[in-house]
Amino acid sequence: NMVYQFIGIGQAGCSLLDSVFKFRNIRLLGSPTAINSTAKDLANLKNVKKENWLGISAEKGIVRGDEKGTVFEEIVTGGFGKNPVRCSEVVEEHYDSLCSALEERMKSEAGGKRGKKFGLKKGGESEEAEAEHVPFSVLFLSFGGGTGCGAAPYVAKALKELSNENIRIIVIGVLPAADQMLEAWNTKYGINELKKYADSFILVDNQRIAYRADYEALYPKYNDYIAAGIADLTAGVILEKIDPSEYELSPPVIDMNDVITATSLN
Repeated sequence: NMVYQFIGIGQAGCSLLDSVFKFRNIRLLGSPTAINSTAKDLANLKNVKKENWLGISAEKGIVRGDEKGTVFEEIVTGGFGKNPVRCSEVVEEHYDSLCSALEERMKSEAGGKRGKKFGLKKGGESEEAEAEHVPFSVLFLSFGGGTGCGAAPYVAKALKELSNENIRIIVIGVLPAADQMLEAWNTKYGINELKKYADSFILVDNQRIAYRADYEALYPKYNDYIAAGIADLTAGVILEKIDPSEYELSPPVIDMNDVITATSLN
């Protein structure tokens, strides 16, 4: 019995998250959280509602998409120009508000309709226990970007702290093509920082589509390809609820623990 956290960070990470949530069954396991520093990019998402957005503003810090008394689109406008160090500085400065926003999202999962569907109880338990109800988090990001590489380590750190180290974190990271030198530096920075908190990495290589001069135009289809694989990997919880005696076939069930074992750095 469990629910997941699915979190996209940065433009590419949020786009990949959006593709994953084209699959209806994913919504049985958890809801999406999109974190970005540019409201315009968040507005392009089709499967992640504004109530599930978290903006990063250099001036205002962490801003909820549906926060009352604010005009999200006027505050979350900057971006970090592929500079993860600058993004890290901003997120570190506003780390407490990031923790509060993520804790709210985790409680929503554990205590809402989805948590009850998976047998999670809300009444009579402490706030800390509620946060611990979410045992897995899947983070999506591009290792070439400023927001993804800069913010993801702090997101992972916050999730570990909020769950008393009980949550396990899987990073789905997109590697830049070989000719992208600045992005290569960002990749080293992002992986080194995330290694402190992530339990496993699944890497997607943009070099696989770089044989075409216009390979960036393939990103949407490539995202859908990746999303289909993620949907298959996370289907274990749903399959576990099926009684194999009712069917002629009895396929093996691969759950998130198996995924982490296969992709762990340890």
